[in-house]
Amino acid sequence: GKLYKIYRDDVDYAEIGNEPDHPSFLNVKGATITKEEAYEKYYTATYTELRAVDAEFKDNKKLKLGVGVESNAKSSKILKSLLDKQTVIKQFPPDFISFHTYDMDYSASLKIYKNYAQKYFTKDFPIFVTEWNFEDRTEASAEYKSGEKAITFTGNRFVDYLNDNIAGANYFNLLPLNVKNQILGPSVQTMGFYLWNDNKVVFLPQAKTWRLMSKQMGLGKGTSMVFKTTSPIKELNTVGFINAKKQEGV
Repeated sequence: GKLYKIYRDDVDYAEIGNEPDHPSFLNVKGATITKEEAYEKYYTATYTELRAVDAEFKDNKKLKLGVGVESNAKSSKILKSLLDKQTVIKQFPPDFISFHTYDMDYSASLKIYKNYAQKYFTKDFPIFVTEWNFEDRTEASAEYKSGEKAITFTGNRFVDYLNDNIAGANYFNLLPLNVKNQILGPSVQTMGFYLWNDNKVVFLPQAKTWRLMSKQMGLGKGTSMVFKTTSPIKELNTVGFINAKKQEGV
């Protein structure tokens, strides 16, 4: 609650808990409750605190809150346990559900979460991908995470997410590539967004994707609309748009 008060003007979405199935984030060893029960307590307490902060400001802003992301999107035991408790969900309704993916083909995970959305909420309930990259932590595919091939990978993945009606996506990660991090460990050697070089920031190749979509296409600041497109050339991965300046493009 205190942190949210400080950064409230810059925060629109919050995911309550990161991978609670992972022992590094939620460890119930020696406890008398299960992980599912522990996460429910954490979720409802955090939800209550953040909603109370919004109420204090009386400016009609309401933080969008997400629930139950797990390290294995295909299991989702903790999320399902919470969603099955409809009395809790009705009292503490989330604004979105989310999953992580480090697979080239994420369709199986998306299908699971679309089924959750339809079963527990509505068919069009927002689904976020709050961690994504080419794969997880190995150096074998570094060129897709910090090399030139990262440009086409991230560009295609953005288009995929737009065409699949993903409400939001958070690239992992936006940290410097060449700075040691005790929590992330070896992943920072292949996953990042920029480098420090002589006390100057050098963006990695995939930053060109963000710059293209945000600046050249005008899809950064302001309200834009995107549309699915069809093409006789199957190899083309495209999406149509109208940006905040009412400019149309593909």
